[in-house]
Amino acid sequence: MNGRHLLSRILVVDDNAANLRLVGDILATAGHSVVLTASGEHALERFRASPDAYSLVLLDVIMPRLSGPEILRLIKKIRPIIPAVFMTGDSGEFSFAELEQTGAAVITKPFDAETLISALEEAMPKLV
Repeated sequence: MNGRHLLSRILVVDDNAANLRLVGDILATAGHSVVLTASGEHALERFRASPDAYSLVLLDVIMPRLSGPEILRLIKKIRPIIPAVFMTGDSGEFSFAELEQTGAAVITKPFDAETLISALEEAMPKLV
């Protein structure tokens, strides 16, 4: 980590507990503050409570009840400009082009720590 994002707080949304813990560990090790949520509903609740507290949202694409793109659409109703990255092993009904049209970056599972950190650094505004 190069120090450009020392104040970053990332909201991570993934219904797979193992993925959630792994991503959380990678981000924390890289110096990010991380809020982990396993459902879209909980993510929206956390975001609504303090929308300006987050530097970026990192979302799984396919989840029960609310998909990643649906969550991002609702988050952007609260805060129209927020960096976002989708994580997907199977984008299901969503094409990569559709995901990118949301303004979010897309990374494919499985990914390594370097790929994840690189995608987040590219998506986040610089703090220098």
